[in-house]
Amino acid sequence: MAIVGKYSVFYQLLSLCRLFIGVDALHCEGKLMCEYSMKKIIIILPLMFPVMALAFPFEVEKQFNGAEIAVDTLDLGNNMASVSLNNYGSRAAVCKVRFRNGPEAPRTRKARIAAGETAHLTARFNSTVIKMRVQVECKQD
Repeated sequence: MAIVGKYSVFYQLLSLCRLFIGVDALHCEGKLMCEYSMKKIIIILPLMFPVMALAFPFEVEKQFNGAEIAVDTLDLGNNMASVSLNNYGSRAAVCKVRFRNGPEAPRTRKARIAAGETAHLTARFNSTVIKMRVQVECKQD
């Protein structure tokens, strides 16, 4: 029933304190942790956690008209969106992608994708994207 086991969360926290703060948190005037170390931990601990990037959601509407296309979406920051079109069919395809972000004017991108190739289309908006609506329309060439 050891609180400070080698693989416990408490032990890892103390190791991080030693590494980043430079204070031996275990031996501080006979106490387990002194107030000065605890204040540093409270301030620095949230900074050590990786910042979770919040991605905006995509709503994809597909119309392939016989083309064999795979669609992948990706947000590139808070005001850019990307669509990857992978043509896994045996014939080339011509695709038109329309990016819509609320009140701004829609951005339209076109690409001709050879058989077995991939096209990456991006759009940048002036305001922060909350929800991206993507309309993909393809046809065989």
